[in-house]
Amino acid sequence: MKKGCIGFFLRPKDSQEGGALSCAIASAEKCGFSHKIVMARTDYDSTVENNEFDGGDVDFIVAIGGDGTILRAASTAVRNSLPVLGVNTGRIGFLSEIDITMLDEAFLKLKNGEYTLDEKLMLECSVDGGQKRICLNDVMLYKERFSGVTQIDLEVDGKCAGKLSGDGLVVATPTGATGYSISAGGPVVAPGLDVMLITPICQHSLTMRPIVTSMHSNIKFTMQSDGFLSLDGMFCETLEKGSEIVVGAYSERAKFVTLGEKNLFTLIKNKLS
Repeated sequence: MKKGCIGFFLRPKDSQEGGALSCAIASAEKCGFSHKIVMARTDYDSTVENNEFDGGDVDFIVAIGGDGTILRAASTAVRNSLPVLGVNTGRIGFLSEIDITMLDEAFLKLKNGEYTLDEKLMLECSVDGGQKRICLNDVMLYKERFSGVTQIDLEVDGKCAGKLSGDGLVVATPTGATGYSISAGGPVVAPGLDVMLITPICQHSLTMRPIVTSMHSNIKFTMQSDGFLSLDGMFCETLEKGSEIVVGAYSERAKFVTLGEKNLFTLIKNKLS
């Protein structure tokens, strides 16, 4: 441990998370931690090169909020090689490790080294060879308007892997498999598998089925109509016909603090039922 410092990560102007922050600071100080406040951006810009937060004296990122806040915290933490502890104040809290009532116990375990780190695959994505963005859950390509369809050509490692005509598609990590992908009919991924999932969303034909591919694969989409790109459920940019989107595994992994064993299948049942 460097200096025993916690970086608290939360959304700006969120009163619920702000109240939880006061409790978290008190618990951290009780265990001898100092702290910094790291505010999430109000817009989504998870470019690899963008690194406004200097985590040099921080040991842990503690993300207070719902899954969206934790997803944003992961992008900040991975660029600074810091582990994330998720504290749920949201509705589902699938990515969180504890709720607000468990803070004292959690910080004591952090202080005593009584935790493990769960390394999670992240994705990187670029449009037309531009700046790369990173995300933990998924990359989604979606149609431009409520009505109509979007058309997308797919290549995996240089080979044609299908043509989509439908609402869009999602590329998910094993972590993101329980997000939009599972709602679109994608599979649950057992712990320990390093794969990427490509799941069509409301397609208008049965010519393309969900694909599970290696984390080492290079995935390329070519838009045959206009559409939108989002990462981890947050809008990034508008896509034009002819845009090429490349998705692959990011070189670093997000590290999440775990304070005990989890059963993924039980977690899905409890959180998503």
